[in-house]
Amino acid sequence: PIAYITAYEALVQFGRLQEGEWVLIAGASSGVGVAAIQAAKYLGANVIGVSGSAAKLARLQTLGLDVAVCARGGGFASDVLRASGGRGVNLAVNLVGGSAFPDCLNALADFGRQVIVGYVDGQMKTELNLEALHGKRLHIMGISNAPLAPAQRAEAMRGFMDVLYPAFVNGKIKPVIDRVFSFDELPAAKRYVETDQLLGKVIIRLP
Repeated sequence: PIAYITAYEALVQFGRLQEGEWVLIAGASSGVGVAAIQAAKYLGANVIGVSGSAAKLARLQTLGLDVAVCARGGGFASDVLRASGGRGVNLAVNLVGGSAFPDCLNALADFGRQVIVGYVDGQMKTELNLEALHGKRLHIMGISNAPLAPAQRAEAMRGFMDVLYPAFVNGKIKPVIDRVFSFDELPAAKRYVETDQLLGKVIIRLP
């Protein structure tokens, strides 16, 4: 469930996504990426997904992804701008890290928001285009569970239950489970995750 709660935080609680807006998901095939695509479509957004795997992007389009951009790291801003008719996206959810940060920033429309959720690329430092940040009045924010008090965690949970949970009840959102391993297969599950083959989540079934 945490993937969908994180998607709620990135899209709604902090990203302030509105129906009809354009959203960019960088790292679209990750667990939170898949959740964010499903949630954004449920909320009525136009969704652009970036992944280094064309095969994964093709599968994501069956989940509602509107525009697929195949790129690893950076180098996708021009594709995103073209897909959004030159306007740029209203919200970029960066699940990749520093290598995707400049393109996420440059792909934003005026008054756009970039939410940084993770850094799977391990790149913790990046360049910041102050001209774009200032000239387009952009907002940059990070999401981390580390500093949250229990009351703040509860606020995110309540928001998820109000906004997204009904979509699970009526079947409009179905969690994407890539594979299920038994608990005694835990080392094999870890190796599988590290191969970067999965789309969605890997589940460990406890005895």
